[in-house]
Amino acid sequence: MLESVEGRTPFADIAVASVAESLPMEDRFVAPDRTKIALREAFATDLPASVARRPKASFPLPFQRWMGEARETVAGSSMVRSLVRAEVLDAVTTDPNGLWHLAWPLTNLAMWADRWWPDGVSGGERTARTHVVGA
Repeated sequence: MLESVEGRTPFADIAVASVAESLPMEDRFVAPDRTKIALREAFATDLPASVARRPKASFPLPFQRWMGEARETVAGSSMVRSLVRAEVLDAVTTDPNGLWHLAWPLTNLAMWADRWWPDGVSGGERTARTHVVGA
């Protein structure tokens, strides 16, 4: 997560993680149709029932706008081009909303590769820069 975005940062807190780990397994993972049990119970009196009981859902992301900004990064990434067929890459950069499940990881991969393999990937060789923490 050093260079990435974490959408659930409140749950990355060590105190929150410790409490979550201490919960009985049945309060964490029961069945696919019962999710976020501990959170739903903890906030049941603070939230409208329609919110506390609604099914788990994704949140919308502005992929069109993000991909408009990152389209060249994804399309120009030699790492992505070496791993993804051209027709898939074209489809993702043309319709990122429709193919969000591919657009998001490819965007992250392209940005990560640009950071750690800025000279690209050629002939299967990767020349990663050494990263020394605190150097």
